[in-house]
Amino acid sequence: MSDVFPRGYQQLTGLSTAKPVVVPKGANYAMVRCTGGDVRWRDDGGVPTATVGYPLAAGDELRYDSRTGLAALQFVGQTADAEVSILYYGT
Repeated sequence: MSDVFPRGYQQLTGLSTAKPVVVPKGANYAMVRCTGGDVRWRDDGGVPTATVGYPLAAGDELRYDSRTGLAALQFVGQTADAEVSILYYGT
């Protein structure tokens, strides 16, 4: 990630229903860490559920690079204690 600068941070909690990300201005890259419990995510406009979507296990990290925008990302918990921490970066 050369010439990439921090653009913001977000923590998603209470993921019993799907939550979208709130992307800071200028961000086109995100590092997502799942903590507490497993989550599922989608970026295709569909809404993830506890059984539908791409799984991300607690402790795992997703590095998401989007030239068209990050706003389509949504996360939902598979367990009540699931949380997602997101660091945003951009050029």
